[in-house]
Amino acid sequence: MQPLLYETIDGFTTTTQFRIIYNIIILTILMTPTTTMLIKEATQQILDKEYINIAYTISPSHIHIFIKHVLPNIQTQYIIIFLRICFQTLLVMTHLAFCKFFFGGTKVCYGPACEIIERPSINDLSSLLGFHSNELTSNWWTFYAPLVAILYLFIIINLMSNGLKRSYKRSG
Repeated sequence: MQPLLYETIDGFTTTTQFRIIYNIIILTILMTPTTTMLIKEATQQILDKEYINIAYTISPSHIHIFIKHVLPNIQTQYIIIFLRICFQTLLVMTHLAFCKFFFGGTKVCYGPACEIIERPSINDLSSLLGFHSNELTSNWWTFYAPLVAILYLFIIINLMSNGLKRSYKRSG
């Protein structure tokens, strides 16, 4: 990640859009194993139900069974999985920001009079949190403001996920 996301002495060799797409691709590749495992488990729970076995005796087409019986019963599970992946992706982005791998690239000052050596090129919450992590003693509010916003996002995602899980258990 460093060759594309760190600014060289000559400046960035790629555009901001390319770096954003690169970050999204890396995060997608990173989250793919977890996502496939969660989707497989949720789908397998539906496929193990008795009415699915009965549906196979009536219509042996896997596509028909999936569209008519599995999809209507699994949509809530897929939304819960999406929320969990959003939670994990935001957490990974925040951890990367603490290592100075900011979303969209890291601007680096190479001059002798540089006050700030590394700073994010895009001011998203995770990048701001990682950028201001060393200012806890002097400007503590610059660290705690993005931290509180990220914690609120985590709480909102968890509450939405738990609410959907409860409603899914009641209906299923």
